[in-house]
Amino acid sequence: MDRLYFEIIKDQLEKYEQMAFIAGPRQVGKTTLVKEILKSNPQNIYLNWDIPADRYKILSFFEKSSSFLDLDIKLPNKLIIAFDEIHKFKHWKNFLKGFYDLYKDTLKIIVTGSAKLNIYKKSGDSLMGRYFLYQMHPLTVAEILGKDSPLDIIQQPKLFPVSNMNRLLEFGGFPAPYINADKRFF
Repeated sequence: MDRLYFEIIKDQLEKYEQMAFIAGPRQVGKTTLVKEILKSNPQNIYLNWDIPADRYKILSFFEKSSSFLDLDIKLPNKLIIAFDEIHKFKHWKNFLKGFYDLYKDTLKIIVTGSAKLNIYKKSGDSLMGRYFLYQMHPLTVAEILGKDSPLDIIQQPKLFPVSNMNRLLEFGGFPAPYINADKRFF
């Protein structure tokens, strides 16, 4: 199922030098979205704080300020690196500030996590100007119907199947019941 956020985040990465922060509730599809974006190049990198080997890579960079994953090699196109659940790291802001400052000319950076990524509330934020925060919400009716934009529904009305309405009422707009309609995850 295509999410409206896919094109929005891709556009952000192509046009702007800022990191893309994607925050939202659990199970809304943040990790799935990021992995779909990363498929554009097999050299793109996904690191999840919850995976011990990935955590080791992040901590080794933070503690030694040394390169990892051969990121100092100049490539014709910028690779994308995604840090999933990095907000669980106590020093995540300092890590991202240093990482971004070092690799902004080499990489495009996506950061995903919970609402804790909303750091606008804190003054003196050292990341200010280095990122743009996207709040990911559950599926919209347009996404469930496979439309590219919510405006498509207004301009070209379409019947909303009863089965989709029942799933929407029962589960809200969380993606799992729509992706695997014949299998229940709850």
